[in-house]
Amino acid sequence: MRLLLFLLVLTGCASGLQATSCAYSTVCTRLDELPVIFLGEFVEERVEDVVRKWGTTRVRAYRVRVVESFRGLDPDVSTVKIYWHDRPGEGVERSPVGVYPPHSRDAHVFYLGSPRDGDFHTGRCGFAWTNVRKDSDELEIVREYFRGESDTAIFGRVWANGHPYGKFTQEDVVEGAVVTAQGSQEAFSGATDSWGRFRIEGIPADEYALSASAADWTMDEAPPIFRVNESGCAHYGINLIPNNEISGTVLGMDGEPEVGVNVSLLEAGPDYEERQRSKTDKQGRFRFKELDLGSYYVAVSPYGISGRTPYDPVFYPQAAELTSATPLHVDAGTRLVATDLTVGGRKSTRTVSVSIVMPDGELIEKTIWCAEVLPDGSDARANPPEIGRGRRDLTQTCEMLTDRSYRIGFRRLQDGTAAEAEDARLIIVPPGGRSLAYKFQLTEAAVARYLPGHEPARRLP
Repeated sequence: MRLLLFLLVLTGCASGLQATSCAYSTVCTRLDELPVIFLGEFVEERVEDVVRKWGTTRVRAYRVRVVESFRGLDPDVSTVKIYWHDRPGEGVERSPVGVYPPHSRDAHVFYLGSPRDGDFHTGRCGFAWTNVRKDSDELEIVREYFRGESDTAIFGRVWANGHPYGKFTQEDVVEGAVVTAQGSQEAFSGATDSWGRFRIEGIPADEYALSASAADWTMDEAPPIFRVNESGCAHYGINLIPNNEISGTVLGMDGEPEVGVNVSLLEAGPDYEERQRSKTDKQGRFRFKELDLGSYYVAVSPYGISGRTPYDPVFYPQAAELTSATPLHVDAGTRLVATDLTVGGRKSTRTVSVSIVMPDGELIEKTIWCAEVLPDGSDARANPPEIGRGRRDLTQTCEMLTDRSYRIGFRRLQDGTAAEAEDARLIIVPPGGRSLAYKFQLTEAAVARYLPGHEPARRLP
């Protein structure tokens, strides 16, 4: 049995309580308003049939053991049962059992609706969560609150270029940032520690604007404004973005700027994931900015020549292969402005457009993929794959090299996600220099297979 430790917060709509199940709130608000709070361990997950007003639906049911009860549960309550209700027509098939919290490896704070018949039910409007580990800040805040040790305070964390999902490291926070709470009469400040945490306490009840500053970092939004009550608190995360950039120019063999070249920024890691893409302007210039701290490669056609990047691969500082390239390290204030590349001649390309038509004649926009056909007849699914680009007239386009054959496919959409195993391979386009346009009429059988139960909602005007 896999045990997870989490703080469970159940929201209620009883008389005298503010109905918060459909609105985001911080731990400080929850402690003041929510009727049931306890620490628990997830002990079981299963799928059950539950009768709803639109019919019977399969839902996830979680059994949670009460470890430490803070408020709202009778002393003899040792376990609670929580049902996760999806929206009508969106059963557990949308995501297999074990994907949703609390079945993740980390603990979480949960917010649910009022109990019905002794159990708790939640759905699209009554469920949210935040990570909470056994030694987490939030758990300690809750314990201080119920020990009566809370002081008027503002606390939180300063994040580096966005709050990461799940676990984070010290690279994801900003150490040494100055956090200022500007009240109506006076300002109070504090600094973040090595984990980005700050705490400004012993302040008077007032309305505050919260801001953070650090060398080479900038706030990405206006300071939040909120009120802190006497003996109350406020909990906020502030995001700072780095003032860094990598820029350069792409030139042709003749030394002239190359216009419209896709330049890729790859993270220098085991997967060399593409983090940003920039298209050169009329002067051949490209630019990447607000980058996570770390090391990167700059390249044209890093995954090989294609219709979208019809140039032989080249990596900074003019290497033909990634193994010979030089990674560029980026800190918060790094500005690398001369990462220039020279590309060979542009290969000949053409545009192939595709329209998908419903049986009644309506055009729809779906994901079209285009893949080069290899000599053995298999598809060279590029990494990342060449995906058709939609246009306002609902046609989609694929850029192709004129000396190669391509296969055009229609990606099945199931509940809004792509299922590659069900792709329909529509046609092979032979080599040629002329741009082409195809229109595919879906039959009723094709609609049933590739758009099961969803075609009216998926149609576009």
